[in-house]
Amino acid sequence: MLENVRRKVANAISPEKSHDHPFVELNWATPQSENKRSLERAHKNFEKAFNRPAVDHAEAWKWDREKLHKSMKEVGVEPSNPSTDFIPKHFFVGEELEEYYKRENKNREGCNQHD
Repeated sequence: MLENVRRKVANAISPEKSHDHPFVELNWATPQSENKRSLERAHKNFEKAFNRPAVDHAEAWKWDREKLHKSMKEVGVEPSNPSTDFIPKHFFVGEELEEYYKRENKNREGCNQHD
């Protein structure tokens, strides 16, 4: 459908050159996709700072948020959300969220067996 709309718009603008303009698929940003991007950055920065990967998402996220809040306060800006908690539903949706919880439960069960 979008291909047809693109073609009609291109024809209206310039009929002889409408085939020269490629169709570009848009990737819509969601709060979860933006948060995931921030989480990936947090993991990379954590590893650079500590020369080791974060134990889990919560460790990387908490460290990143604390660092961000500190830098915001230094320039006189109060964070709108002072929480540094990693909340999975803010990063994952649907099946991806279910998979995350399954992995976490398996990890917890594995840790509990060693206690």
